[in-house]
Amino acid sequence: MVNKTQPKPNAKRIPRADVRFGAAVVARDIAEQKRAADLVIANKELVFQNKEKEKRAAELVIANKELAFQNNEKEKRAAELVIANKELAFQAKLEQSLSYAQGILGTMREPLLVLDKELRIKTANEAFYMMFAITEKDTEGALIYELKNRRWDTPRLREALEKILPQKSSFHDLEITFDFPGLGSKIMLFNGRRLIQSEVGEELILLAMQDITEQTLLQKRNDSFMSMASHELKTPVTTIKTLVQILQKQYEKSDDKTLVGYLMRMGQQIDQLTKLVTDLLDVSKIKADKFELEEKTFDFDPLALELVTSCQFLSLDHTIVLRGKTNEKVCGDRNAIGRVFTNIIVNAIKYAPSADEIIVTLSHTKRDVCVSIQDFGIGIAQGHIDKIFQRFFQVDNESGQNFSGLGIGLYITQAIVTQHKGRIWVESREGQGSTFIFTFPIAV
Repeated sequence: MVNKTQPKPNAKRIPRADVRFGAAVVARDIAEQKRAADLVIANKELVFQNKEKEKRAAELVIANKELAFQNNEKEKRAAELVIANKELAFQAKLEQSLSYAQGILGTMREPLLVLDKELRIKTANEAFYMMFAITEKDTEGALIYELKNRRWDTPRLREALEKILPQKSSFHDLEITFDFPGLGSKIMLFNGRRLIQSEVGEELILLAMQDITEQTLLQKRNDSFMSMASHELKTPVTTIKTLVQILQKQYEKSDDKTLVGYLMRMGQQIDQLTKLVTDLLDVSKIKADKFELEEKTFDFDPLALELVTSCQFLSLDHTIVLRGKTNEKVCGDRNAIGRVFTNIIVNAIKYAPSADEIIVTLSHTKRDVCVSIQDFGIGIAQGHIDKIFQRFFQVDNESGQNFSGLGIGLYITQAIVTQHKGRIWVESREGQGSTFIFTFPIAV
């Protein structure tokens, strides 16, 4: 029986050390392979994690974009809300302004129109509708010239209105006569000015008007009566003056001093009445454009000296001082220019009762002689300076002191100066006196 465990005769024995070394190498290779496999797995995990991070980063970018978009939307909505609030506030302010303006327009007794830049009517007040018997429907939005079958289309009104906005101008006291169907003839006085509606910057025209038909007719009746009365008075006054002069001549050597005194006072009063009748006649002539003046060339300075000297006898309480010279000649009506001096100096005496001096100053330019007459009396209120040359206007003062006269002297004075192609104006402060200045062209 053969023992199977016996080694074969030619087999070599491997040393144990080599066996252990080989086992170690194999084990090391297996460990390295395991580590390599672990590294591959770790790398795959790292790549996966990186992809996840990139994915999250992309998601964060998208989220940030969405958030930014939402913030922009919120800001946009907030801006829209701000704009909407401003528009609401503007609308409320505009409605308040319109209500305020319409309230004012509605309470005005005189007709008013508001026109846009195309001269179409934006609004009118109740007085306009009532005066012209027209409805709001037929008025608002219509061109002003189309109203009342184009009866408003007059050259003077068209010219005045079409200049306001381009020239940023205004006009005052434009008198136009209309013939309206069913209403008859009306004389209207217009004032127009440019307005800017501040909220929207729209240019508008405010047109105010006044019906002066009755006032004008009444004024014409008054003028006619004054003209007739002054003409009728002139003859008897002249006759009375002549009779008084005859009596004065007859009794000038009489021993009856009382009678002589009465006749002298009668003569003075008749002279005043004669001047009044003359002034009234001149007013009528000025209104009728029949005020005629002579044209003669004369030295100006002697006339000024003559009038200052004669006016000095009108008041013992005032010293009338003449200053300066012109050394020039003027061409005109010597007596009429003398009336200018006299009227203003007499006014200076009358309206400066407490003063003791009136200063008359002569000067000249290359074209005109110039006269200023200064008093130190009650002066003229600023609101009255523009009216001082109007017919029948009289200056009053705070003390309530009354001054005699009809208020036509300065009206005639201005007419004389204007007809001589001169100028006249006044500089004054209430309580400090007045200075009247007038000029006449130097004779060529």
